[in-house]
Amino acid sequence: MRTRFLLLFFAVTIMNTLNAQSISGKVIGINGEWLPFANVSLNDSGGMKTICFAEADVNGIYKIANVIPGYYLLKIGYVGYGIKSFSIKINKDTIINIDMIHPCEYDKSINDNTCPICHKKDSVISI
Repeated sequence: MRTRFLLLFFAVTIMNTLNAQSISGKVIGINGEWLPFANVSLNDSGGMKTICFAEADVNGIYKIANVIPGYYLLKIGYVGYGIKSFSIKINKDTIINIDMIHPCEYDKSINDNTCPICHKKDSVISI
């Protein structure tokens, strides 16, 4: 009985590994420069649960391996740029290069901690 369970467990594990894909790419700043050590997370499609997490290398390149095909929410964060997220579908090895949006900046003319880009109050971090 135990042998059958182990064989079934290994068969399922091998099948999932064979079906697993990878997602990779480069995180790029507003001037075309790479963003080293950017945080990249792959979340469930609702964005509530983190499935995998990676950190870009010194050249802004990231890779998340062994991803089961499906729908996910990809979130990328970098100090001074905030968090960018979007829905993706993975059904084969996928390359996604991410152009980060303009960094949030404190608008001193308004002086009320409102981001001039995303218009969120109290979400601005002085750098």
